[in-house]
Amino acid sequence: MTHTKAPITAEDTIRSWAGAVAACDIEAVCYADPLLVFDVVGQLQREGKALYRRAWEDEFFPWHGGTGKFALRELSVHAGGDIAFATGLLDCGGTEGGRPVEYTLRLTLGLTRTLDGWRIVHEHRTMQTSMPQPICRRPCSSFLASAASMSIRQSRRSAARTPRAVTGPRSLSRPRRRLRSRPGPACWRITPMPDGTISQPLRRSTA
Repeated sequence: MTHTKAPITAEDTIRSWAGAVAACDIEAVCYADPLLVFDVVGQLQREGKALYRRAWEDEFFPWHGGTGKFALRELSVHAGGDIAFATGLLDCGGTEGGRPVEYTLRLTLGLTRTLDGWRIVHEHRTMQTSMPQPICRRPCSSFLASAASMSIRQSRRSAARTPRAVTGPRSLSRPRRRLRSRPGPACWRITPMPDGTISQPLRRSTA
């Protein structure tokens, strides 16, 4: 177990945390409960000290092997009142498939001041990845110009197929087309009452 002086500032707490992890000493890690962790591997998020301890003891420490690397650099801490946050880079080294490997992670920490000093309440570690390049056989500017030209041609075709509405005096002079009804042997007739109401049922008439 590592023996370090009690952290006084938020930065002291963070450096003590990094030293405890590098020594695989989970008991010396200064964290609070509840705790929320967004890690680079494993679960999407971990809440509570039980899952936090398990992640270090079951995943990181065996990978680290006690001889790996866990170095914090470019640390920047901003504290105000009882809240502080920090950013930095983590150089992590371990063993994969019998070969040593090393990664650089981005680190963000959130801390709060308690009666026992500053404690970590949030950890967020991410790894830089490369996004896949879009497949484009032509330059993007040429592709967009071609798409815009195609859209204009389609608009012109739609406008040519749309009949123009007849307005003004021309519409008044055009004769209206009468709708012819199909002749039939019978039709339905409604007989109104003398008082203007229609109370009699429909009756069929051949007139």
